[in-house]
Amino acid sequence: MKNVNILKIGSSQKVEKTTDAVPEEKPVQIKLNGKDFVTLLSTPTDTKELAIGFLLTEGLIKNADDIVNLEVSEEKVIIEVRVSRESLQDSPAIITSGCGRGVIFRPLSNETKITVKAKFSSWLISRLMKEFLTYSTRYGVHSAALADSKKGILIFKEDIGRHNAIDKVVGATLLQGIEVANKILLSTGRISSEMVLKSARLGIPILVARSCPTTSAIQLADTAGMTIIGQVKAGSMNVYTHQRRIISNLVERIKEIKETKHAIILAHNYQRGEVQDIADFVGDSLDLSRKAAQTDAKIIVFCGVHFMAETAKILSPDKTVLMPDINAGCPMADMVSVEDLRQTKAEHPDALVVSYVNTHVEVKAESDYCCTSANGVKVINSLSPNQKIIFTPDKYLGDYIIRQTGREMILMPGYCPTHQTITPEGIHQIKKEHPQAKIIVHPECSQGVIAVSDAALSTNGMCRYIKESEATEFIIGTEVGIIHRLKKENPQKQFYPASTRAVCPNMKLTTLEKILFALEDEEPKIEVPHDIAQKAKLAIDRMLAIS
Repeated sequence: MKNVNILKIGSSQKVEKTTDAVPEEKPVQIKLNGKDFVTLLSTPTDTKELAIGFLLTEGLIKNADDIVNLEVSEEKVIIEVRVSRESLQDSPAIITSGCGRGVIFRPLSNETKITVKAKFSSWLISRLMKEFLTYSTRYGVHSAALADSKKGILIFKEDIGRHNAIDKVVGATLLQGIEVANKILLSTGRISSEMVLKSARLGIPILVARSCPTTSAIQLADTAGMTIIGQVKAGSMNVYTHQRRIISNLVERIKEIKETKHAIILAHNYQRGEVQDIADFVGDSLDLSRKAAQTDAKIIVFCGVHFMAETAKILSPDKTVLMPDINAGCPMADMVSVEDLRQTKAEHPDALVVSYVNTHVEVKAESDYCCTSANGVKVINSLSPNQKIIFTPDKYLGDYIIRQTGREMILMPGYCPTHQTITPEGIHQIKKEHPQAKIIVHPECSQGVIAVSDAALSTNGMCRYIKESEATEFIIGTEVGIIHRLKKENPQKQFYPASTRAVCPNMKLTTLEKILFALEDEEPKIEVPHDIAQKAKLAIDRMLAIS
């Protein structure tokens, strides 16, 4: 073993420069009949025995008399044997790749130098390794995978040899036309010099493994400009070479680039805790968009779902609006299309349309008013008592408003799947365990859930209610992400989710890595056609004038 300098990143993201003992790897050169035959890479112990054993197991020698010359030095072992042509023909050597039997047929050329400047976070490496390890379907084989910082695992292959698994991945990249310059190669095996050579020749900038690298692998990676990472377990890892490529403090990097680009980060109450913590503002969708419009920021990074970023763009048309994950949509908003709304309007031509803010921009453009869960009652009460109203898309919020106002409305069939995981039965069970707890739910819940609650409030309304309440325990009937904010603002109080299944997968798509990527690339951008934006803004402005 040999000590090398490393950057050690702990599971708590504590970073320290230290040393790590890694296995040494040196060549054992074998000549047959005066010509180079093979070079085995191995740990520099018992190398004489390794060379002789290799020749014996391959059937190339039968006894010590076949050995012509044996030279052992610190750098290598050179063994020369006399082998008859008949022996070679009768027992052809099959040289396999991997498991200590790797063969280097040519060294790394001087021109091979990886110059990729992209940076990768330690969070990302840990997450990819965790995902990678779930792919394996067979016991006793090695695995390799090619991963993308934004899309995760792209290619996964298995083989009895770790080098063979890598070759399969590399072959797939060629067949599929995948560019590898900004990708990450993962392996279950120890990082050997041969693995580094394979990766470096292709220009792969990062090689990651569960185990540690050898000394030769570290030396080659350092020369080639490659980052190699080992001992990736439970969030910790050792970075052996070109440590500049790894961001160990992602939060500081985001803050740095945010300040440089004069950006602002908005996080909805349902976002991951770490996303809320790095945001400039945390709140509900409309409140966030209004706050962003009042700032002089040039860039808005909206950590939420798609319709929220659209609203921010409508209220801040001159600002760049970025969405860290463009795939973060809203199932409820998808349930009512602009075509559905137009058909309903045609069936009720004398009706006004009030659309919940949780709608696509095209639906807002077809609406007369918008509303939120906080001001929906006020908006409806502002309209003439004889006015027919179409309410879209949330039938549960619409039902809540009807019961609060006594007004009849034509309800469209949308609903929030996440809030439907919350049931009266589930709340009753939690109430038995915490009888003193107040029950606070969102109006997107069913009528039965609202009926057993102490208050039905918007997310921002929940935050205000709990802060002002003398109660110390609360059952929270909405997406569980809000509990992170509630705990931060009320550390002396206790919170229990009404349903542990109330997790919106779309809200959880945004990660710190994706926020950084969005800031660095200024993509994906949210754009709203001017004519649609103007119509949608009219419905929003009418609501704001009322509330």
